[in-house]
Amino acid sequence: MKFGICCSIENAPDAVAAGYDYVELGTFSLQGLDPAYTANPFAGLPVEATNLFFDGRLRLNGSNRTPVADYIRRSVERAANAGIKVMVIGSGGVRKVEGDTPAAAGLEAFLRAAELAQMIASNYGIQIAPESLNALETNVGIDLPDFIQDLATVGVGYTLDTYHVLVQEDGKAVDWAIQIPFAPIHVHLGGRRRDVPTADDPHLIAAAARLRDLGYNDRVSYEGSAKPDEYGTVLAAMRSLFAGF
Repeated sequence: MKFGICCSIENAPDAVAAGYDYVELGTFSLQGLDPAYTANPFAGLPVEATNLFFDGRLRLNGSNRTPVADYIRRSVERAANAGIKVMVIGSGGVRKVEGDTPAAAGLEAFLRAAELAQMIASNYGIQIAPESLNALETNVGIDLPDFIQDLATVGVGYTLDTYHVLVQEDGKAVDWAIQIPFAPIHVHLGGRRRDVPTADDPHLIAAAARLRDLGYNDRVSYEGSAKPDEYGTVLAAMRSLFAGF
């Protein structure tokens, strides 16, 4: 099991100093819209995963749909050069359906983008792992069990994000066996308020137990509101939740 944290490039050294195995930073830092960009913004940092895949100016569907193939290709290739292993796709605004665009068309556009990303990423040993979001952020891919089955039809894995599941379930009891029918590629750990997690959070304990049952033993990134001086506390809670994996 490897423990990481989603943070800014500026705070990455603090995360490393706190003992995290890796940091998870934004794909947008790779400047996929710029064909001439050659720098590696992650140089010197143990970045194994990225999130915030799409630049916010892009749109996957509707009348404002923008071309994304070149952006995807550049982003994946630059991620490979930076040593990235997993690329999470959230990007709620980019995939959101607006106006009279059918919901099914929005989902199909997202699946095609994820499929293309994985086709390119497979050449570099990278796994594309979209995450379900929640209805406060988007309207495409908000039901985790359905979303991951749809992704499976195009050969793409997924990221389990406990925060989004808890928000989408809106306080109801979560059956993690239903939410996680098969193992994810990657995990984002966070409570319903995205505050500093504790090892006695019953929701996170149950999610971790389900992952253990599925034999998951890969990367877990904390995603939430933690200041650098709280990074050590967060890491201790993560290690406790996943002790024995």
